[in-house]
Amino acid sequence: MIYPVVADLAAGGIAVAVACRVLEVSTSGYYDWRGRPSHRVKRLIRRSVS
Repeated sequence: MIYPVVADLAAGGIAVAVACRVLEVSTSGYYDWRGRPSHRVKRLIRRSVS
């Protein structure tokens, strides 16, 4: 998955739009990915509901 690379670049001061353009991914896809809970969080939620 390329989105963690975008996140690392953004943390280093590179604009998300620039990182996405260079890596040829959409900014909307990046922000969608960033808004999703991680697999670990999903697993914890499932356990607490069961």
